[in-house]
Amino acid sequence: MKKVSAYDKYSLFVIVSTIIVSFITIISNKAEQYEGMQYIPIAYVVLFTVNKALHCYSKKNKGLLLVNILMYIKYVFAIFIIVMLKDYSEPSFYCRLATQSSYSTAIVYMIIELVSINFIILLLGKYFYR
Repeated sequence: MKKVSAYDKYSLFVIVSTIIVSFITIISNKAEQYEGMQYIPIAYVVLFTVNKALHCYSKKNKGLLLVNILMYIKYVFAIFIIVMLKDYSEPSFYCRLATQSSYSTAIVYMIIELVSINFIILLLGKYFYR
């Protein structure tokens, strides 16, 4: 019987928890400006499963594993907290509320950032992580 590594357990946890967060984000009652937020964890889990270089180099290098964990926190865990707290639509006394288009643009920029990070790891990983 093959022994399962700690990274394989981590990968399974990330995939399952991200799928759960995606479903929670899709079915939750979000404020109007957060309608596209469910695409962030979906994009994360798709890129996490497709990018084999990320897994290969994360098993060998602790620095890239840390980047991997921080990406999970930003793109999955933070979205989960926003949806669960449901306080994103209340007005703040310290700042102005952003417009609908600003929220949509921010969500698109987060997805572009996620794709860019994965693309850079895919292209340059073999040069930095031998």
